[in-house]
Amino acid sequence: MQRISGDDSNRIVYKGGGGCLTLFGLVFAFFGFMPVLGALGLVRMEGSAIGGLIVGLIFIAAGCAIAFGRSGLIIDLGNGTYSKWWGIIVPFQKTSGPISDFTLVRMNKEIRKSKNSTYTVYPVRIATIPGKSAKNRLDVSESRNAQESRTEAEFLAKNLKLDLEDLTLGEKVVRAHDELDESLRDRVRKGEAITGQLGPPPSGMRSQCRIEGRSVEIEIPPPGLDVPTIVGVVASCVIFPAIVIFIFLRPFLQGGMAKGPGIVFVAFFAFFILAPFIFGAGAIIRALFVKTIVRASPDGISVRKSGPFPSAEKSIPSTELEELVIGPKVNAPGVRGSPIVARSDRLTLSFGDGLGRAEQQWLLTVLRKIVTA
Repeated sequence: MQRISGDDSNRIVYKGGGGCLTLFGLVFAFFGFMPVLGALGLVRMEGSAIGGLIVGLIFIAAGCAIAFGRSGLIIDLGNGTYSKWWGIIVPFQKTSGPISDFTLVRMNKEIRKSKNSTYTVYPVRIATIPGKSAKNRLDVSESRNAQESRTEAEFLAKNLKLDLEDLTLGEKVVRAHDELDESLRDRVRKGEAITGQLGPPPSGMRSQCRIEGRSVEIEIPPPGLDVPTIVGVVASCVIFPAIVIFIFLRPFLQGGMAKGPGIVFVAFFAFFILAPFIFGAGAIIRALFVKTIVRASPDGISVRKSGPFPSAEKSIPSTELEELVIGPKVNAPGVRGSPIVARSDRLTLSFGDGLGRAEQQWLLTVLRKIVTA
């Protein structure tokens, strides 16, 4: 659901459904009409009429539910109540109760799998501490963008005056609603301990760490090639072009279409044949030649990529830096293991995912001591 009430902190309104889902649902329902018409004898179709009628009605019902299904959540802070509903254009099912049933706003990270893809979402929920008496949780929003979900979670926590429980960093982090804008430096000055004592560097460090006065520069070498990267590059450079060539391009050429306007289509196919090789070469170059440069001082922390594909430096001031931790394992191409994560309300920086845990912990302690000085 999306918040449609803007920054109104007295009556917070969310609505879901409509938009692209309406078009998708109508198309889904359209495919259900054909077997229904066949079952009624209006169009010629082979097969069981009863079976076609049942399948068609299922498609029509599902398509209409997707196209016209709507959901909503209204939080009335003046009365201290919530109302959640679902229906087809108009509400069918409705639940309501006092906001006092709930004790926190929870932001989580969940891996979703469908038949053809795997993706990550960041649900925001109004929930309760285990053991409390609330009947259920309120699912508020579900974005694939972690920064968007955190912004929404903080908005709710501040306005509902509830703690924010963040489960996206690999460990549970709970912040009081009136401490959400405090920086890491502020919390350390109030007495929060810095994890770990800074001992000697661990043996076998791959990164180079140069500490000069109150600043540090860390050079993290390219991660190098590993088996998953090699297998992914080889598979993409063989399987995808083979599909394009044998299923699409060869019948096209055999049909005598490679002349005149057909040359444009051949060039179109050629792009899809060459694209995996281009992306594969990029993945190999990044793995072998791209270094990560991390700089930190009491003013903040910055990260940039150095090599054939340099990137612009991204930075977070110390006054905005809220979390600096070793994050959870990331399931993404070119990412290995758990990165070090620096996060503010507007930006998240990740680096060092190919390093050993002992080296990560030592670098994390160095960075935390520097930026909170």
